[in-house]
Amino acid sequence: MNSKAFFTFVLVLAFAFFLLSFNSQNLKFQKNFDSALNSAIALEIASAKRSVAESNTGFLIEKTIERQVFLKQDSPMQITSAINSGLSGYFQQLRLEGFSFYSTEFYLPGYSKLSSQFAIPFLQFSDEFKANVVKLKELTLVEVSFTGGLSGKRLVFAKISPADSVYFIIPFNYSIKKAVVS
Repeated sequence: MNSKAFFTFVLVLAFAFFLLSFNSQNLKFQKNFDSALNSAIALEIASAKRSVAESNTGFLIEKTIERQVFLKQDSPMQITSAINSGLSGYFQQLRLEGFSFYSTEFYLPGYSKLSSQFAIPFLQFSDEFKANVVKLKELTLVEVSFTGGLSGKRLVFAKISPADSVYFIIPFNYSIKKAVVS
């Protein structure tokens, strides 16, 4: 009878050990899963911020063109100046953590290695935007483009978040065309 009790005791201990090790593994898995989920959510939030910034940039440029044509301030210099000041104000309003502009001649794979010491104020890119205006009777056609500098390969990008690899990019040869009834 003692051997039955001992055998039962050993089985209960083995089962308890199995349950504890299973729970331990389950907790480790849950911790890893939560960490991955949090990283995915942070990446998705940064991606949403990038998408909003890109959409609003295009929208701001189009509305600035419309406003300038409506106000009859539709020379290329006036339109370019209004767009630069509007974009500069918008980018300052964003105040996203880590939202710093950088300039490069090429698409670098090592974007994430850039630190804030290489950041450049957006206003230094203001002469990179060019506007072309064509007036046809009651229609004004405007094309605004980011030329990419003298080399034609310069792009502007900003890190949305220092921890994630999500970037807002104004690529070279970026352009918006708008026809406005004047």
